[in-house]
Amino acid sequence: MRLGVFGGLGRLGTKIVDLAKNYNNIDEIYVMDLKQKEQSIKIFKDFILKCDGIIDVSGAQGTKCLLDTFLDYGSQCDPKLLKKFLVIGSTGHTLGVQEMVSNIIGFCSVLYAPNASLSLWNFLRSIVLLAQTLGPDWDVHVHDHHHKFKKDAPSGTALYFIQHLESACPWLKQKIQWSSIRGGIGVILNSVIFSGNCEVIQCTHQVMDTYVFAKGLLDMALWIQNCEAGYYDVQQYLLSLKVNFA
Repeated sequence: MRLGVFGGLGRLGTKIVDLAKNYNNIDEIYVMDLKQKEQSIKIFKDFILKCDGIIDVSGAQGTKCLLDTFLDYGSQCDPKLLKKFLVIGSTGHTLGVQEMVSNIIGFCSVLYAPNASLSLWNFLRSIVLLAQTLGPDWDVHVHDHHHKFKKDAPSGTALYFIQHLESACPWLKQKIQWSSIRGGIGVILNSVIFSGNCEVIQCTHQVMDTYVFAKGLLDMALWIQNCEAGYYDVQQYLLSLKVNFA
């Protein structure tokens, strides 16, 4: 596989590049950053052309630029001969990602992963089950604490938590409170707090190193490269691993 890492000069991007060197089925690694894209559109198009697929960790602005260039690529090439894959690991998008990629899924398999930690999705499954068990008498608060360099708030993971809790527990619709902290270095923490009658249950998932995300995104890239063109989410990836997601 010829893998591209867009946002490859950032903290998570460099971790992905370093780890990818240990994957036997990744033959070549290409690195691109948003600043390089702004210097030359041609360089950016060449980056897409020579990669079988791309992991995007560039941020919301970078993802938009990448999708625009992907669309231009698709209009100039035969989609049947030049299928690509894309794993989007960035968050903070103003539009839904499925809507954003609708113009490229005819020739590109796209997986959106707002969080690439496999254990976090098992954590969410447990949280949903707990919310269903406690019922409507308990209030729910979603909190995320990330390093001071993270730009979007709430995090993509926190938004995903709220979405799935509201879907599984209709009484929580538009009633879930949330809060975010941006501070420190190396902090990646997501919590769900249940408040009842004189009782509080606090559940927390914490990542100690971005290695977790780098490995998760690389494993997702290996999976999505064999999928038909279209849009995929984390739930579909987990089902392929036989993880029973809520």
